[in-house]
Amino acid sequence: MAFRRDHVQDMYPLSPLQKGMLFHSLEGALSDAYFVQVVTYVEGLLDPELMLQAFRKLVKRHDVFRTAFLHEGLKEPIQVVLSECPVEARVVSADCGEGSDTKELVDSYVKEDRERGFDITKDSLVRAAVLQLGEEEWEIVLSFHHILMDGWCSDLVFHEWFQIYESLKRGAAIELPVYPPYSQYIKWLAAQDQEAAITYWKTQMAGYEPRALLPAISRKNTENSYEPSEHRFSFDRETTERLVQMARTNGLAVSALLHVFWGLLLQKYNDQRDAVFGSVTFGRPAAIPQADKMIGLFIHTVPVRIQSKPNQPFMKLAEQVHRQILASQEYAYCGLSDIQARCSDGLPLFDHIFAFEHQSAEPPWHRIAAGNGLHIRKQRVYEHTNYSLSVTAALRKDEELNLTFIYNANVVSDTLLRQMSRYFQNVVQCVLQDERANVASISLLSPKEETARIQGDAAGRQAPHEEGMTIADLFERQVMMVPGHTALILDDQAVTYEELNQRANVVGHFLQNKGIRPDNLVGIVAEKSFEMVIGIVGILKSGAAYVPMAPDNPADRLAVILEDSQPSILLVQRCAYSKLEAVLRQIGIEEKPELIVIEEVLSDTRPEQMPNPNRDSTPHHLGYVIYTSGSTGKPKGILTQQNSIIRVVKKTNYIEITPHDTLLQLSNYAFDGSAFDLFGALLNGARLVLVKKEDALEMQRLLQIIEEKGVTVFFATTALFNALVDANLQSLAKIRKVLFGGERVSFSHVKKAFGFLGKGKILHMYGPTESTVFATCHEVNQLDETLGTVPIGIPLANTGVLILNQDNQLQPTGAVGELCISGAGLARGYLHNEDLTGSCFVKHPYRLEERLYKTGDLARWLEDGTIEYIGRADQQVKIRGFRIELGEIEYRLLLHEGIREAVAAIIQASDGAKALCAYYAAEEAIPEAELRESLLQALPDYMVPALFIWMESLPLNANGKIEMNRLPALDMERAPEEHYVAPGDEMESKLAEIWQEVLGVKQIGITDNYFRLGGDSIKAIQLCARLRDCRLSLSVSDLLKHPTIQTVKGCVVQVPLSEANTDAAEAGSLDLTNDELADLEKELRLAIGEG
Repeated sequence: MAFRRDHVQDMYPLSPLQKGMLFHSLEGALSDAYFVQVVTYVEGLLDPELMLQAFRKLVKRHDVFRTAFLHEGLKEPIQVVLSECPVEARVVSADCGEGSDTKELVDSYVKEDRERGFDITKDSLVRAAVLQLGEEEWEIVLSFHHILMDGWCSDLVFHEWFQIYESLKRGAAIELPVYPPYSQYIKWLAAQDQEAAITYWKTQMAGYEPRALLPAISRKNTENSYEPSEHRFSFDRETTERLVQMARTNGLAVSALLHVFWGLLLQKYNDQRDAVFGSVTFGRPAAIPQADKMIGLFIHTVPVRIQSKPNQPFMKLAEQVHRQILASQEYAYCGLSDIQARCSDGLPLFDHIFAFEHQSAEPPWHRIAAGNGLHIRKQRVYEHTNYSLSVTAALRKDEELNLTFIYNANVVSDTLLRQMSRYFQNVVQCVLQDERANVASISLLSPKEETARIQGDAAGRQAPHEEGMTIADLFERQVMMVPGHTALILDDQAVTYEELNQRANVVGHFLQNKGIRPDNLVGIVAEKSFEMVIGIVGILKSGAAYVPMAPDNPADRLAVILEDSQPSILLVQRCAYSKLEAVLRQIGIEEKPELIVIEEVLSDTRPEQMPNPNRDSTPHHLGYVIYTSGSTGKPKGILTQQNSIIRVVKKTNYIEITPHDTLLQLSNYAFDGSAFDLFGALLNGARLVLVKKEDALEMQRLLQIIEEKGVTVFFATTALFNALVDANLQSLAKIRKVLFGGERVSFSHVKKAFGFLGKGKILHMYGPTESTVFATCHEVNQLDETLGTVPIGIPLANTGVLILNQDNQLQPTGAVGELCISGAGLARGYLHNEDLTGSCFVKHPYRLEERLYKTGDLARWLEDGTIEYIGRADQQVKIRGFRIELGEIEYRLLLHEGIREAVAAIIQASDGAKALCAYYAAEEAIPEAELRESLLQALPDYMVPALFIWMESLPLNANGKIEMNRLPALDMERAPEEHYVAPGDEMESKLAEIWQEVLGVKQIGITDNYFRLGGDSIKAIQLCARLRDCRLSLSVSDLLKHPTIQTVKGCVVQVPLSEANTDAAEAGSLDLTNDELADLEKELRLAIGEG
């Protein structure tokens, strides 16, 4: 605002809250930031010009209305009180006679006034208008910037305004008491002990990790979009009186009770024991005389922290919060920005505010207006704050308790907000019904809502299923129906159902002759081959269960699995015999398994002479034991029954596979996703195309296989799905169904695939190994941009899903909780680990005859009845589709000599790709190659971190736990000790550009290592595919063998234009043997810094 120097009446600093509002007003692109508009509907004979004259005198009377805010060129902003300043006040006629839409004109003016807002650097920050709606109908519009005054001042302002109007109307002198100016409050603030306040707030916030507690927040970009909306509800008179009486009986303030109710709602909604939200305090110090009559910004927004324990009685918690609120008032003068700077490293402590107003029955100025023939019919307030949600609880004497939710409809879901208001009422009713209730027993759902959700879960589990038949029975049925139909394809070779059955019979009889019976375990180590499938089917035909082990696993890991599973027989391919023979020599069990070469078993007998073996197995006998990463450092074997496997591929509610289908086996057979590929084909008479590891690594070759073999259905991990989408969607044109899952979804990749494939062809799958392959499925028929992710869908047939909080209560729609699974897919438990089985597989809380698997995954129900995956509740993560426990990596690191402390974490690139990082504390840094070599002796390559960060000590909190948020922030960039070497020619520049694009790293030098930058085999596929687009050919094997631009550029071949669109198999083929390829990525991870 421009002004003359001689018009300056006073100047003084800003309050902390004013500073925050100034900062946000200057920072934001919205002119209505902190804009407040009060619209008052009046009936009677009002003199509009006299009303505006009274307003001008009101402005003259109070300094705050003549205040400008200066900041440019100043170390600290100041507020300047002017003796004279322009006052905007006008009369607007909205009465255009009969037939005119007065409401539309009024709404238009009010909206335009809001959109105009205030420019805090130029405008006078208060204005008024009187809108004439009819002869005796008026709306008075008062608009001001919140930096001038708080909501409490509204009644004070209208009281004086109507007093002045009354005096002017009567021609009497204006005689109003003089109150202290706002500058007195600023002086009072300056005299307060800021360090004492900070010490108090640091104690209050100790150990709290800031987090968003509004689950209805949209993921779309709404930074500069504010669409005000409002929702109100009232408790009836009886409920209000009971609340007031409850507070009085227990010596509590009603406000404290309501704060606890709101805090418990947030805790239950987010499944946390700790919740922080903002609370608005009165803020007028008793030390300043008549402070309650002053006009200005006195309120403070301070954090309220509700910490509860499950067995804590509600009233004990309420007393605790009551004392806390009283104590905090002494230090409420401390600015929120200062509190956050010292308590949470500047991070916002909360994302919304909750306020309580105890109002008189009717404001006194209503009576002044009535004395002048004017009747105040209603008043509505519009306020744009820096928060997406403000909740105000208002209690008038002898009236109902009202709650008003003011929210940004572009950010907060209207439906979920209304649900939250209902859940708030449920919490209140739960306590009113039993004041002695403890925290754990208080539920967000009413009994009626809880019953409806339980019944809905049960209904989805009543589905037809195969009864009395084992996997071998169902396979043999297909052999009878389509004996000559192709069962398996590998390269140019094929095996029919009859041929596969005959060869599997040989293995089955051989095992039975060795004494194998139902529920016995038979190990199998094989590459992707006919022998692998024959071995698995043969084991099942014998009645036993198979234990798959990848031949490229480290010897130590194979030894651990064999020691734990103790199979009586170990079937191996000839190529893996020497390795397994060495492994068996080192394991410490008395009865070691007999090592049998599959090829030799098959060569000893004529397959056609072998009938189907007789067996005693049932669907409830084991089908396989698959090992996944364990948090103790030891893999855990999951006991999976045959009926659980069958439910995934027979009589399902998500897919129907027929003999006309061709499936693709991409999954590692030691990963439970392989069960869908294998049995989805063989139990439905379909064809199964086996893809060698070297072909799966070459994207162009893989796409060629999909097209040439006529693949119609396949499952891929999320990472591989993303790579396929990036490579060439045209190759998927004939796909009937593509299933993907295993780690967090990439919305952009699904959107791209959906745009090409259309509705009903993309299935997003979810399921831990403990629930057998898949537990839920989402068929993509539309994408919700506001959600920004793809749901995991609804439960499979004969599968139940509950989302429970830590008090074992059902979570309502929108509320976060642990995803728990029941039904036919549940594994028996963990092999030789009854304690872990008992803690993860628990009694169903609503059907005691059933079990429930607690996944440790956080999820929530969406409004459309589907489920959204949120993340892990513990340290378990997924990388490249493999589930791993960070604890297992940490355990192995701590075994390394010299490492005192270790923690593993996930870092994420700008494109959403994830990589493992390990922080460790030691006397001195340990060479990365040494750490990699050590870990690769015990862990699969996908569990070896891409980055190792040495620290003298890891940051710990007061409880002695590692504070993850204080670890150095990392991107997938060069290690800090390395120097950047710029590309020196056109080829190096092109390679650097593509590496940066695929790896999501801003700057890559020619000596930067591919693995250290977050690269892996999946990204290698993407990178080679991108090079092919630029008419450059590079094989994945060459990239992994030469992991720097400097060393790999000699392997890049320019593709002639005539060949650019031809099959990439020749240019991108692998020149490695299977044994070399199996160890390829592992060896290269040891080569960092070499070459």
